[in-house]
Amino acid sequence: MRLDLHLPYDLAPGWLAPHVDGLREGRAVASRCGACGLVSFPPRRACTCGGRAEDWATLPGTAAVLARTEGRDGAFALVRLDGAATACVAVAHDLPPHAKRARLLAATGERPALVVGPEEAP
Repeated sequence: MRLDLHLPYDLAPGWLAPHVDGLREGRAVASRCGACGLVSFPPRRACTCGGRAEDWATLPGTAAVLARTEGRDGAFALVRLDGAATACVAVAHDLPPHAKRARLLAATGERPALVVGPEEAP
C-alpha cells in the first residue's frame, strides 16, 4: 500500500536564524554551550552538561566523513564538521564513495539543507 501525504507549512527560523542563514550561504554556524564550551553542529539549545547555548561559532566548513550511503533518494553522509563535537547527516553531492573528507556547500533550492561535497574545490 502506498500513501502520499502532503503537509505544506512555513516555519520561522527563530533562534536558529544564524544557522539557517549559514546553510543558505555555505557557512557552518554552530552553537557553543555557555557552561562547558561544547560546540554543536547542528546547533542545540541544551547541552549534555545541563548548560545552554549562549553563543554562535563559525566553523571552517570542512568535515570528516564518518560513513556514506546511497539510497533511492540520493547519497548521504554522516559527517563531523571540523571544530564541532557532534556529528550529523548531510546530503552528499558529488562526494566520491570512499571520501574521508568533505566540505560544506551552499544549499540550493528553496529550503536550506546541509549539503557536502568533495573537500577539493572543483
